[in-house]
Amino acid sequence: MKQLRIIGTCLILSVLLSAISACSSDDDDPVDLNSYIVGTWRSYKGTVYYLGETSNVQIDKTGAMSMAYFEINFKKDGSLTFGHWDPVTPASWEEEPATYSIKGDMVTVIDSDGEKGDFVFKDKNLYLTQTITQEGYPMTITIQLRK
Repeated sequence: MKQLRIIGTCLILSVLLSAISACSSDDDDPVDLNSYIVGTWRSYKGTVYYLGETSNVQIDKTGAMSMAYFEINFKKDGSLTFGHWDPVTPASWEEEPATYSIKGDMVTVIDSDGEKGDFVFKDKNLYLTQTITQEGYPMTITIQLRK
């Protein structure tokens, strides 16, 4: 009888121990976006939604989707440089100054012409989503950036 009690106690302890270890803090700690954003971010993946279909594309500096490739170097003082391929001059890399502000998980970039772009921060990535009209139909493009 005593042996059954010891076995039962060991079983309960092993269940509790596994429950406690499973409940450890595996979740990532919240990120302080104001400090985390500082550095260079690069576009690497895109999603296009058009006419009811979604297409995923890889983006890099030299491949077929290189025109969608850009780099943003965020600085601590709220300024940044935005690097991209010049759509007019082939193989011509341009860097432009801009500023940014952060509110919650939204990063608003304002270029030197006053044009704004809103990036959403999620899962340690930045997402830029724009909807344009293509042949009379809306096309939504989301570009994902990472450090």
